Amino acid sequence: MTEPAAGAARQIGEVVVGPEGVLTQAAGVVTGSMHLATQLAAGRLRVFVQRSGDERWHEVAGSPLPVPPPAEESERALLHLHLAVHEAVVRHARITGLPAGLAPETLDPTGLD
Repeated sequence: MTEPAAGAARQIGEVVVGPEGVLTQAAGVVTGSMHLATQLAAGRLRVFVQRSGDERWHEVAGSPLPVPPPAEESERALLHLHLAVHEAVVRHARITGLPAGLAPETLDPTGLD
């Protein structure tokens, strides 16, 4: 079991995942209401889920996922990129779940329109 690093830049959202659930590395498929946390560091996105009411975090299968660097190397650009990929993962989880874990298309904000 892994969990988001304490003190590291992370985004956390509450979601009720799509009908297929979220595939994790160690706990299998997690379903229902949960927290979804993302951490972006060194061009890699780590994604974790935690069932509501549970203390344990589970890393999503396919995590960490490489993320292309922002055009500008600044703290603001990195934050903007992190917020964008976090929202893409949350949106994907809410609409279809992550039954196969993370994949590059998970980060495409237009892929679910």
